[in-house]
Amino acid sequence: MSDELNQPSSLPPNTQSTEPPVESPVDPPKLPPVLPPRPSKEKGSWLPAVIITLLLIAGIATLGFTIIFAIMENGWQAFLKAVERDGWEWVWKVTLIGTSGLFGLLSVLVIVGGALDVRKLFRRLREREASGESDSAD
Repeated sequence: MSDELNQPSSLPPNTQSTEPPVESPVDPPKLPPVLPPRPSKEKGSWLPAVIITLLLIAGIATLGFTIIFAIMENGWQAFLKAVERDGWEWVWKVTLIGTSGLFGLLSVLVIVGGALDVRKLFRRLREREASGESDSAD
């Protein structure tokens, strides 16, 4: 046997404490703030409204042309004679005006949709910053 185990300790016996050592208190982990759930929005729910609006605009335009030609002296016959006389000029006029109108409408839809997406992006970034979530989750 070893002599080291039998040797008395260097401290006097009455100075040794029987209580466990006291550790410094540890703060509980900081939890993110509790946010109320957002109402769910179905993706693409605005698309039927846009299609209905486009159909209404087309219907109103058709009704307007019909009324204009009905008021004219000869009505549709005058329109058909003008098309026969000018031929391809009418085709290209209608094509130019129609595609320009569709381009304008599409531009408005893209601007509005993009603005909504940017707002959603900033809202998510604000929520992520408030909750202390790391950026590595993406």
